[in-house]
Amino acid sequence: MTAPSLYDRMGGAPTIQAIAEVIYKKMIGDPALAGFFANVYDVPAQISHHAAYITSVLGGPDEYHGRDLRTAHDGLAGLSDVHFDKVLVHLADTLHEVGVPADIIPDVVKVADRARAEVLGR
Repeated sequence: MTAPSLYDRMGGAPTIQAIAEVIYKKMIGDPALAGFFANVYDVPAQISHHAAYITSVLGGPDEYHGRDLRTAHDGLAGLSDVHFDKVLVHLADTLHEVGVPADIIPDVVKVADRARAEVLGR
């Protein structure tokens, strides 16, 4: 028997949607990150893309049809490990806030951290 995915263990689609909404608000409210979102004109679409991406990397249905992470973040001048680390902190805080079981939060953050090189164009 296959172990449940992180997606399933977190509560599936409702939890992922809540995560995407909460973390997006945290990121645009963070002065160190807000500038990277200045040209986002369709916030609901951005949140939807974010939720679809999170779903796919955590073992849920793969319905992400957006750009790859390198392309999506290309051209964000000054984006660095400092910013990526801030996003990971916001992610961990968000996971706690929406009620993700504490024992799987480190696993979710680890999955997110795997995207670092691609997001930062390395």
